[in-house]
Amino acid sequence: MSNVLKRLDFNKFVEADFTYMRFVHVAKQESQLGMRERIDRELAVMIDDLMSINLEYNNVGKQVLAVWQGYWMAISALDIDIED
Repeated sequence: MSNVLKRLDFNKFVEADFTYMRFVHVAKQESQLGMRERIDRELAVMIDDLMSINLEYNNVGKQVLAVWQGYWMAISALDIDIED
């Protein structure tokens, strides 16, 4: 049984803490990929979703920053080697 997460709604502001929790959840899901690969894939999906909607320029910057901060918070919390 697969636990599928709904995609984020970037029409509403997304906080870094929320993206962090999502990255950690995705990293811990069972899959053929490693934790870093699952997090990187989710990052790509989030950025793709974010770029596909029409937001004001200032809001896009805040959303990208929240996603990026959440990404690095998850990498640090899961103690994933960034040299890969």
